[in-house]
Amino acid sequence: MSSDESDFDPDVQQNGNGPSPKKKTPANKMSVEKIYQKKSQLEHILLRPDTYIGSVEPITETMWLMNRETNHMERREITYVPGLYKIFDEILVNACDNKQRDPKMNCIKITVNQETNTISVWNNGKGIPVVEHKDEKMFVPTMIFGHLLTSSNYNDEEDKVTGGRNGYGAKLCNIFSSKFVVETSCSEYKKSFKQVWKDNMSKVTSPEIKSGSKDDFTKITFTPDLTKFKMTSLDKDMVDLITRRAYDAAASTKDVKVFLNGEKLPVKNFQDYVKLYTDRQDEDGDPVKIIYENVNPRWEVAIAPSDRGFQQVSFVNSIATTKGGRHVDAVVDAIVKQIIEVVKKKNKGGMALKPFQVKNHIWIFINCLIVNPTFDSQTKENMTLQKGSFGSTCKLSEKFINQVTKSGIIESVLQWAKFKEQNQLQKTSTGKKQNKLKGVPKLEDANDAGTKNSIDCTLILTEGDSAKSLAVSGLGVVGRDKYGVFPLRGKLLNVREATHKQILENAEINNLVKILGLQYSKKYTTVEDMKTLRYGRLMIMTDQDQDGSHIKGLIINFIHHNWPTLLRLPFLEEFITPIIKATKAREELSFYSLPEFEEWKEETTNWHTYKIKYYKGFYFLSLFTFYYTRIRIFRIRIYLFFILQVTPICYFLCRIEPEWYIPIIPMVLVNGAEGIGTGWMTKIPNHNPREIVDNIKRMIRGEDPLPMKPWYKNFKGEIDYCGDSRFVVNGEIAILDDDKLEITELQVGKWTTDYKDTLDTLLHGAEKVPPIISYKIDDDSEEEEIEEVFHDNELAKPQKTGPQVVDNDSDEDFNAGKYDALLERQERQAAEGEDDEAGSQTQEEEDPDKDYDYLLGMTFWSLTMERKNELLKKRDDKMTELNILKKKAPTDLWSDDLDALREKLDEVERKEKEEENSNITKIKSKLKEKGSKKRNPLSSLDDTMPSAAGRRVEPKYEELLIKAEKAAAPKKPRAVKEPKPPKEPKVKKEKAISEDGEGKKKKVLKQSKLNFEKARS
Repeated sequence: MSSDESDFDPDVQQNGNGPSPKKKTPANKMSVEKIYQKKSQLEHILLRPDTYIGSVEPITETMWLMNRETNHMERREITYVPGLYKIFDEILVNACDNKQRDPKMNCIKITVNQETNTISVWNNGKGIPVVEHKDEKMFVPTMIFGHLLTSSNYNDEEDKVTGGRNGYGAKLCNIFSSKFVVETSCSEYKKSFKQVWKDNMSKVTSPEIKSGSKDDFTKITFTPDLTKFKMTSLDKDMVDLITRRAYDAAASTKDVKVFLNGEKLPVKNFQDYVKLYTDRQDEDGDPVKIIYENVNPRWEVAIAPSDRGFQQVSFVNSIATTKGGRHVDAVVDAIVKQIIEVVKKKNKGGMALKPFQVKNHIWIFINCLIVNPTFDSQTKENMTLQKGSFGSTCKLSEKFINQVTKSGIIESVLQWAKFKEQNQLQKTSTGKKQNKLKGVPKLEDANDAGTKNSIDCTLILTEGDSAKSLAVSGLGVVGRDKYGVFPLRGKLLNVREATHKQILENAEINNLVKILGLQYSKKYTTVEDMKTLRYGRLMIMTDQDQDGSHIKGLIINFIHHNWPTLLRLPFLEEFITPIIKATKAREELSFYSLPEFEEWKEETTNWHTYKIKYYKGFYFLSLFTFYYTRIRIFRIRIYLFFILQVTPICYFLCRIEPEWYIPIIPMVLVNGAEGIGTGWMTKIPNHNPREIVDNIKRMIRGEDPLPMKPWYKNFKGEIDYCGDSRFVVNGEIAILDDDKLEITELQVGKWTTDYKDTLDTLLHGAEKVPPIISYKIDDDSEEEEIEEVFHDNELAKPQKTGPQVVDNDSDEDFNAGKYDALLERQERQAAEGEDDEAGSQTQEEEDPDKDYDYLLGMTFWSLTMERKNELLKKRDDKMTELNILKKKAPTDLWSDDLDALREKLDEVERKEKEEENSNITKIKSKLKEKGSKKRNPLSSLDDTMPSAAGRRVEPKYEELLIKAEKAAAPKKPRAVKEPKPPKEPKVKKEKAISEDGEGKKKKVLKQSKLNFEKARS
């Protein structure tokens, strides 16, 4: 059944909720005449009233109504029938329209009789012409009040500013009334007219025409058919709504007095009407400020701040447009545009405001006359005419705009923006105290941060990573329970000048708030409030130069801007060191800022006699020397095997610059190399210099070198091969007890901070990575599961040794080059020795007249027998050394160098071990000298050493070896595909003839995964 067919089907419910609950007559028993019906327009209006006057069902809404006791408009909830309200409004708007036809009109009288349920509207001014219409053969009042689609508003070429448009209006009131009376008097025709309709305009009496009338008026009296509206009487809510519309008419119709039940309403103009809404106090007790302007004869605008979102009260040609429309949009958009410009200047750095956000703080009142307005329905609640067709413009004056910016709307918008910013910023903070944080890189969190002891914790903010290293070194003595460290990346964002978006997206600001546990919406006024923080104090540790002072100021600015009360509490601390020291004899002066030093210089005349030393950063800080020494011994590992290869020597005070160096062993294998070049790359790990020495000796003897594993000095883990050119670097992990593991060695190249981030993921878990640190370990599978964690944490990670691309691509090339260089050096040394011998033998035969400066330059004390014998002995030793050198082959010289290198390596490592033991002894003695009863958290050196009771977890490589074997296995050659046979030419198939005779292809269903689809034939 089509929609048109169902419109008049009595057995189909029209509200769209399905069939009527009444018992339906079977369709095959109903006649065609019963199913398909034709209705007259009058019958259609009565059958479908919502199309014309709105709903005829009671609804409950919150509306503005007049309180006659307080003489103010107030919002309250009422129950009314929109259709009944609309038929009254049609009559009232007609009365107001008469003002546009006759400017002399000055009075409207409205009477509501609740006893008889009768309403009447009377207006003076030009009456309806009491004359017979020649075409329609009836009087004009009879035609326009008793016949549908009749109106004086059908001429669209005429610019009219009235409310009538479609020709329904008053006829709808007549149709929905049990009695409808029209009375009018026209002085132009000197006649009066009266006619009565009854029973929903179905019955009408003959018009009563009287001559000799000199007055002009029109009066409509009607008794609504309350049964159509499911009512029995005009209740209080309906009367209050009629009263509000009477006030609307008084405001929207200029120079017209309005009487309600004989009482003149106290509204003379639109400005008086606006005061009925706004003449009150706001939330702070201040009177609401309204700005009013009579823009031109067709536009009146008033505006006030709104605390309930956007509100509008508007009239178009006396019609109450309760839903607004384009006339409201045109005025509001112009005002909002001006307000946003002012807000941008006052809200620098704040969130970017959109027009609708500013609009939500505006309460607009508009009374306008628009030419031939259009609406989205007969109820005329929303005006839809385009702005260009208004027939007039509403250009607000500069004075009005200036007054609007001072009305409190700007302050309301800024306050809301601040609140919104706080809410958005609050989302970046957790809102509750957390013990463990995740996702904050480079944070060294205090153990007690976020616990019940958090008030005693201090967060140290450092200027960069280098200062962080120094602070972390200090934690080795003062302990990590009460102190945390977080490095700043340069200067902190200036939150007063930054935009809201910059603050919201600034990772460093968000991290600070998260670490400290601050809440943007909270005020910290007492120590109890501070207990909600993760840290009870914030220590600023920056350099004492200008950059450090600037960073310090930006941190204080950040705290003061968001939590000014925190600065009144013992929250902020400063770690200061002198930037300049002036010393003279035993006198030492410290200056903590450059201006302080400059002031001292001006006041001290002999300042130049002092030794001035400038301290940049914390490098010179002696306060941490002890801490740093200790941590340096036990914490810092540099996996670069450093060997002093070159001694700086001079020749007559000029540095000798060799063309190239000939190392004893290939240093690229000692220190490793990794880089990328054009078309090449290289990756060479470090190797043990002792193994390199042994292999070189093997090659000197003509033997093949043995494979060498990568090796890193001081690395305590294991390095093992797991395949061709592949090896695994393993850290060290031990089991202390059932729920505690100890990691004492990380993989080579893995920084502690990066590994800590990995542990944070395991600790807190993620969407795809469940927390595994807290799981229980079974005895039977302990090592296997620990090994899983071992690999997940990258304590064991496979690496590859190649490709290795260097200038000498093989050890044999290095040996050949080294051999040639040694041979050349041996020949040169032998030649130099022979020249020296020949020179000493022919010295006496030289010309005595030569320069004797070498003799005259000798000191007197050198002309002794002892000196002579010493020189002769040195000569003999050199001759002996020369003879030995002549007898040795170049390979012998290289072997001697290798032996000397090995001895030097042993000597260097022995000295390092002695120095380490000496430092340990000094630290123990210093700790013993303190004699403090309260034990320092890390007063024992055992805290920095691996636990003796830990059970080492042995690394396993089965899976890695299997993968390596698969990777090294030769790949099977791909089978050669046979060429496909040529396709047969397609033959068009005849369409199958179905039973009904139509040619259709049979469609077969095939299953694809879980869905069925039609198979292509």
